[in-house]
Amino acid sequence: MDDLSIERGKHTFKLGVNFRRDDVSDFTASEGSFPAIQSSMLDFANGSAGVIQQNFAIHNSQPLAFYSVGFYFQDEFRVNSKLKLTLALRADRNSGGTCQSDCVSRGNVPFDQLSHDATIPFNQMVATGISRILPNVERVVFEPRVGFAWSPLGDKTVIRGGIGLFSDLYPGQILDQFTTNFPQVTSFSLSSLGTIDASSNPNSAAALVAQCNTAFQNNFNSGGSVAGFLSAAPTGCATPNLNDVVGKLQNPKYAEWNLMVQHTIGKRTVLSVNYVGNHGYDELLENPYLNSFGFGGLPSTAADSRVQNVLQLTNNRRSNYNGVTAAVQEQLWHGFSGQFSYTFSHTLDNVSNGGIDPYSFNDSLLNQISPLSPTSLNYSNSDYDVRHSLNASYVWELPMKFENRALSTIAGGWTVSGTFFHRTGLPFSVVDGLTGANLVDGGTNLQNVTVLGQPIGAVPLSCDGASVNTACFSASQFASGSAVTTFGTIPRNSFRGPGFFNADLGLKKTFHFHERLAFTVGANAYNVFNHVNFANPISNLANSSNFGTIVSPVQPPTSPYGAFAAAATDARIVQVMGKITF
Repeated sequence: MDDLSIERGKHTFKLGVNFRRDDVSDFTASEGSFPAIQSSMLDFANGSAGVIQQNFAIHNSQPLAFYSVGFYFQDEFRVNSKLKLTLALRADRNSGGTCQSDCVSRGNVPFDQLSHDATIPFNQMVATGISRILPNVERVVFEPRVGFAWSPLGDKTVIRGGIGLFSDLYPGQILDQFTTNFPQVTSFSLSSLGTIDASSNPNSAAALVAQCNTAFQNNFNSGGSVAGFLSAAPTGCATPNLNDVVGKLQNPKYAEWNLMVQHTIGKRTVLSVNYVGNHGYDELLENPYLNSFGFGGLPSTAADSRVQNVLQLTNNRRSNYNGVTAAVQEQLWHGFSGQFSYTFSHTLDNVSNGGIDPYSFNDSLLNQISPLSPTSLNYSNSDYDVRHSLNASYVWELPMKFENRALSTIAGGWTVSGTFFHRTGLPFSVVDGLTGANLVDGGTNLQNVTVLGQPIGAVPLSCDGASVNTACFSASQFASGSAVTTFGTIPRNSFRGPGFFNADLGLKKTFHFHERLAFTVGANAYNVFNHVNFANPISNLANSSNFGTIVSPVQPPTSPYGAFAAAATDARIVQVMGKITF
């Protein structure tokens, strides 16, 4: 990375370049390479395997590399003492990733352009031994930006604003989808076959599932078709899945804009109102329905019998955000400094957090929900859509002075500090896991299916005010699995969980014994009001015992144990501290 700045009269020119390259020894292909056996107690007692699943990789370690490079030019133009303009242009190039051992396997063309003739051999369906992972990534994204700062009434009032285009790099883990396609990595699962025994026993479950892989690899390398593979493999060996990508993958892009008015009252008080908006497009969304069939408007049969589930990476995601924040900041008023802000906002998208990793392990849905379109059930409140948010922080050096020196030493000079945080609840979806499980088991190529719960009566859309073991809704308010014929009737994230409140408080005082010797004593109270916050309710109809019920609290973001602590941090915790400075 390098930057250069040059001043010429009223102009300040800046230009720079940044380059980043990641080289990774990737072991994703080796995941699941040992047999995983699930057996009931009866199966185990009889020495038989209920279900066995195993992945087989040609190379367990894969050397991957990808890079991004960006250039920018910027001109800060001081038009006069009251107005400054900023004009900028940036260009970014993201690579498609490289496997340096040529481990990439993908369709010769995108799946929807592929010939689905079952007599065409596997090795003519996909190309192997490729180094470039994503075949046709958008080469360059040009991103113009403009901003201004205007002080029409002198230094007391400032109006700032701007608009620009920004791009993003795709998450690196999506490259794994194309280095773990068949034949580089295959996965097989067999049910109720073989004994729990060493793989050297030809009748064992481990030996049978290994024969699936041997039959497939031999068939692939010899130019065989799907019929040849199924006739040579043990009964129950299924055809593989396929990860696919659209013909040209675009870089995710975001148009962002803001307008802020800031006004200073006196010497210490600053008021501001800031509007921020953005529109995202060409974002990543995965479609799992290209080879699915038999439910919710899908074809009656699979498009291609050579593969099962096809997961296609697309640019069909979009997002929008609009928010207004009003804030007041006070500096050193009788020893008090603090800030308070309120934000009203709304954010919508097809999928949140980039569409690859979940924002919430319990509530996030990552794939396209309806096969009809990427917007019909997906485009709704984001996983992190918070409509109302209050935030405050303060530090107050108590202005207490006494004529008595001893009393002043003990009671004076204390500092009180704290934070305050409140927000409304986060969205979640009611998921019909019962129907989803039946579709997966029913052989409809829907391994990545999401079926939303379908309300049949008045269902509360908010669980605010509910507590642990309190039901927000019940299964009787949603269509039963036998009556479900669609992927859903209301969009994802149509429900809202409980709000969140937290406040911390600190108190400290420093005693000076010498110019270089001081002793500080104090206490910090985390969740000072001992307020309990609750998680979203169980929202999967497959969990019949707890469906619609809140079963756990939410931990506050701060505690003396640090982030991600598991030691009762949802309760009030007081920490006493002492510090010697010398």
